[in-house]
Amino acid sequence: MMHKTGARLPSGVDAALAKRLERAIEARDVTPVLTLGELVTFPLSCVAASALPDFTALARQQAEKNLFIAAQYALALDVDALAGASLNTDLAQALRAGIEETLIEEALRFPGGPQAAASAMRAQLLHMPSSIIASARPDLVNDGSGALLEFLQEGGALAALNMDEEDRPEAGAPALALALDRFVEADGLAETRLKSVLSDCAQALSGGMLVLTGLGASILALGEDYASQEGQAMGHALMRFVSVCLKGGVLSQKEADRLAIQPFKISATGHTQLTI
Repeated sequence: MMHKTGARLPSGVDAALAKRLERAIEARDVTPVLTLGELVTFPLSCVAASALPDFTALARQQAEKNLFIAAQYALALDVDALAGASLNTDLAQALRAGIEETLIEEALRFPGGPQAAASAMRAQLLHMPSSIIASARPDLVNDGSGALLEFLQEGGALAALNMDEEDRPEAGAPALALALDRFVEADGLAETRLKSVLSDCAQALSGGMLVLTGLGASILALGEDYASQEGQAMGHALMRFVSVCLKGGVLSQKEADRLAIQPFKISATGHTQLTI
């Protein structure tokens, strides 16, 4: 399963870890392990003091991606409806419904028939990263930019890279994106589950990068306005939580209180880099 998602786990990763990551990918808590160049829309070398991504173009690309995914799901439903169709009248009805003849032929000859074909189509979409992730230096991003807001509203994500040129990993480095807001439940932060997934990411991404998405949504889900001082403090506490889980350290009492959890300490781990 991990191979089919396009994941490239480092050698030596045990089967139990691979299985846990597979479950996290299927739950859409994280993306498959890709190269950083595949995960981030713009190469890190393009992030310069005088340049920003073209958010207008990215918003259109994200809208096109959303349209493609919706269309593919609709096609999968059409293919599913062909199950049991064997008579000419059934196929004629499918053609009248607007299903392309070539699609009908491919679905009928697919191993296992139309139902198996529809399942395969949905599986491909499940493992396709749904968000375009653009990289930019945080001090260059204008929060009031209409183009940026449009891009984010379409479902895009922004990786704010706050690092020097020499610290940036190569485009071929292993990377994955984690959706922080997937770990906020009705009663607060899913601390244990998030720690577990972050630990797996740290093991799978030694020398690579973890891209975080959904920070603002997480703060809102935890009951704070992300533009307020309280929301910003909660955001810092969340980032510290993630950093401690990836690299080791201590989550202080003050930081833990912001997240309504207990403080904790983790021994130093690998060298996974973090960006949001």
